[in-house]
Amino acid sequence: MSATGYWAVEFMNTVQQDFQTRSAEIENYFKFVEALTEGTAVLSAAGTTSPAMSQEDFESLVKTLKANGFILLYNLVESTMKNAIEAIFEEFRTQGVSFDACREEVRQIVISNLKSHNPDKIFFSLSPIAEKVLTETFRKEKAFAGNVDAAKIRAVAADYGFQNPRAKGDNLLTVKTNRNDLAHGDKAFADVGRDYDVARLITIKSEVMVYLGEVLQNVGSYLTSRSYLATPPISQSNSASAPALPSSGALPERGQLVEVLQWIVDEVGASAFRELFAVSRQGLVTASVHAKCAVADGVVAFVTSANLSDAAMERIMEHGTWRIASWWAVARSA
Repeated sequence: MSATGYWAVEFMNTVQQDFQTRSAEIENYFKFVEALTEGTAVLSAAGTTSPAMSQEDFESLVKTLKANGFILLYNLVESTMKNAIEAIFEEFRTQGVSFDACREEVRQIVISNLKSHNPDKIFFSLSPIAEKVLTETFRKEKAFAGNVDAAKIRAVAADYGFQNPRAKGDNLLTVKTNRNDLAHGDKAFADVGRDYDVARLITIKSEVMVYLGEVLQNVGSYLTSRSYLATPPISQSNSASAPALPSSGALPERGQLVEVLQWIVDEVGASAFRELFAVSRQGLVTASVHAKCAVADGVVAFVTSANLSDAAMERIMEHGTWRIASWWAVARSA
């Protein structure tokens, strides 16, 4: 396993462990509430078999316990999402990912994070800025604030570029709404608890846990594949096969060579163009493409008068402009 893969797995293992611990606590809580409502568990006064409270007080307590389940579930939702996003930024920090290497969506998030900081307070922590601006501008406590439901998670997935969960998530809105009503005093615990029986709450709980589990799985895949980069590395296990080159001594058809080059750009990146010429010298009589600009990953581009040919690459002196993000430098290619 690569270092990147190792750290991605370690981060997500920690997040998964926290999710499982909180989930187990909620499972035990709902089992207790269910046992109370079914009469398989009773509340007795200490040292006696007498009920600890009147039936009216007991029914009121059960309503409060049921309503409190929404607070526990929302706590699970928000903590899981905060931890998942924190894992992404921890990956940036550990891997030394630079701002320019990230996909556009991530760069936009970082710029938005930067706007919320006092320049005087953050200035000295942004060195080197290309790397530190990603991690130093993130604040876990500000990631979410009582607003997480399935729609918010879909928006976050789109912002960062990880896959949306396919599991049903409608009840996350139910959890968020009830939690906010309780937290802001808009509804009493007894009122919320009265509207939901235990069976319905257990269904909501199960849906929320399945949905969050898929979110974590998708974020884990996002980190392992390094999909936060402008051009993620290609996994050899799932990349498309390269189009076949002609046999030794044969010239390629025009469309065939274009197909090969397109595959290189799509699957490998323009850095592999040079490997094509190593193949062409061994397997082809000649190979030449009249290319003037090779763009690999949204970060680096090389604009030149040189033809993409053996002669241009190996013997002829050519001038070109090498563009790296927003900085320009003149390079020479032999």
